[in-house]
Amino acid sequence: MIQLLTRLLAALDEGGQPIAGHLDALQQWLPTAWAACHGEQLLMEAVLDAASTMLAVARCPRRSNPGPHPRPHPRPDPNPDPERDPDPGPNQARPAPLPLLLASLQLVDAATQPDGAGGMLHAAGGLMEVALRLWKSALASLHPALRAEPALAAGFGGLAARLPLVLELGDELLRPSMFVLDWCALQDAHLLACGGRFAAAHGGMMAALLEGALARNPERRGALAAIGLMHTLLICAPADSAEALGPPLAACARTLTHALTGEGANELLLAAMAGVLGRALLSAPSLFEAALAACHTADALPRLATAWLQLGDSILLSAHRKLAAVALGQMLGLDAAMLPLAPEVLSFAVSVLAEQAPRDEPDSPPRRCESARFAHEHAEFAAALEASGLDPVRGLELRATLQQCVARAAAAHGAAFGAAMQALDPDLMAQVQAAFGS
Repeated sequence: MIQLLTRLLAALDEGGQPIAGHLDALQQWLPTAWAACHGEQLLMEAVLDAASTMLAVARCPRRSNPGPHPRPHPRPDPNPDPERDPDPGPNQARPAPLPLLLASLQLVDAATQPDGAGGMLHAAGGLMEVALRLWKSALASLHPALRAEPALAAGFGGLAARLPLVLELGDELLRPSMFVLDWCALQDAHLLACGGRFAAAHGGMMAALLEGALARNPERRGALAAIGLMHTLLICAPADSAEALGPPLAACARTLTHALTGEGANELLLAAMAGVLGRALLSAPSLFEAALAACHTADALPRLATAWLQLGDSILLSAHRKLAAVALGQMLGLDAAMLPLAPEVLSFAVSVLAEQAPRDEPDSPPRRCESARFAHEHAEFAAALEASGLDPVRGLELRATLQQCVARAAAAHGAAFGAAMQALDPDLMAQVQAAFGS
């Protein structure tokens, strides 16, 4: 029965036949189907996949074969107008119904339920991958009509505490777990999906997961996914993330200030570490200061900046290059020890300004867009994060911001800054004056 109905769902969707009108009946079948699995892994995975298919169809029934990684969809209007926005037709995107979301959460709860006297999780890693995918899909399916829905907040909030047990099953679950936490942070900031203040409530747990990911997964994409979550927390909940981000930010700062660059170094990972420290400087300065203090060296700031500048070619995304230019520019005004680096900082800033200037025929291929930070399975999150408008760096006017950084550095260091500017190579000075309009 389970395999038959799962195949029926796939066949209906692949054939383009709408099943949105039958979701109420189908979601009522999910608990029965799960109970009928009797612990058989493949059957349980089929039921979880069926729930994911239902969520995908509920959100965008027009699409055929959404697969396990649905593409980005427009975020619903938080203040819908019934006259302007009539009820969607049978083939138009619509919010996922609450009963289906609750049924999906119940399945994730059952799949991740600890067993045994020791409270351990003994499920297969493959089952956990499918459960994490359904969990992520449920979070992505939330909409403003369900803001602060108590049953959902209790479900999502309670499930988050199980992620350490899930990760004990294998490092291959690190990336999908980080992706789930990305969605938790974003949807809690927008819709109180986890009851509000998710980052504060789960700070200790996330600190351990993040620090562990950086320590044990340095050559794999799990560490990059963990740094992506650190960015998300700094964007969505900077005031609530001190406990979650303190230890991993300190670990990033220690790595970069101990000059672990050069042959054999994972420069993409090191550049990502520098980027998240730069975001901390802009969004949570006290966390940045604490991370530098953990290095126990007086010249931690110029060491960090030097490492970041050396990694310039490994900063691939245009949004991250913009962040680097702004953060490095701000560092110039923090410490006179940064002044010897002024030529390199200004040269980097000029190059980023040139890259971001609109061109009809670019001389070189454009830097990858922000959504390229995420593989296709997380592209929907990238779109939702961008649509949220929570990232303050994205809205900065780069030229004006860099001009302000230079003005602050001049005010902070006085004659020493003037001398550093006078010592600039004449060609670089001309480029700076042309780029900054002064």
